[in-house]
Amino acid sequence: MSVTSSRLRMLASTGAALGVAVWGLAVPAHAVAPPNDTPAGAIEIATVPATIEAGTRQATTDLKRRPCVFGRSIWYRYRPTATATVRMVTIGSSFDTVLAVHSGGAKPRTLLACNDDAAGLASAVRPMLTAGQHYWIAVSSCCGSSRAPGGDLVLRLYEGGSAAAVELTVDRAEAGSVSGRIRLHGTATCATPSVVWSALVASQRIDAQVARGSTELMVRECTTTPTEWTVRVDSETGWAFRPGTVAVDVRAEGDDGFSRDVVEIETSVVVDDGPLRRRS
Repeated sequence: MSVTSSRLRMLASTGAALGVAVWGLAVPAHAVAPPNDTPAGAIEIATVPATIEAGTRQATTDLKRRPCVFGRSIWYRYRPTATATVRMVTIGSSFDTVLAVHSGGAKPRTLLACNDDAAGLASAVRPMLTAGQHYWIAVSSCCGSSRAPGGDLVLRLYEGGSAAAVELTVDRAEAGSVSGRIRLHGTATCATPSVVWSALVASQRIDAQVARGSTELMVRECTTTPTEWTVRVDSETGWAFRPGTVAVDVRAEGDDGFSRDVVEIETSVVVDDGPLRRRS
């Protein structure tokens, strides 16, 4: 008796629903959606400020097709005790998010705020919320159906907040794993949760010549706690970096979804005196 590939796929699909093996094929059971996959299971946010981390890969698509809610959506509910403007951001999330805020008593009814890509692929809204009213917060994957992958969500809510302000340091340098390459190390600190993009140029005078290289850096989640970063720089002039002092010019831009801050830095670091290692 022969079994067609379509028949095998059908049996495998049936087995997947039951979480069993089909003819020696290991078929996992269907993953379970998170409890806040729909508004009925929305998780209550008790106080602000709040930082929420969750996975959305197993979430489903909103069948009600509510405005600004797409694939892999999960829900939260918040009832403020005082009227205030509340900032909500998804900076630090691993996927392209869409953030929506609805008002309504027993269920979400009216869309108040919607955003996609306020800071890179992160979303940011700042609705005015009235004390005692119920608000529904949906985070979904851009843009469309259940094919959107979802990922690791970071959702922050906080009141007020200053303008974006970024501080980036270049603390040290070391020889890279390839002859003539250097690695730069430093930290990034931000007054408000931000995404930071930086362009770095390293240069070193060698007799009458110059070794110079450039690279880019992105810090996906910059907060008031210093975030360590490392980049590698290869010379683009044909002259390799050597042990000694290297000048570093940096242009960094921080974006918290509501404002931006640009800083420019001119500094220098010393590469370790040991010989630069060659490729192993």
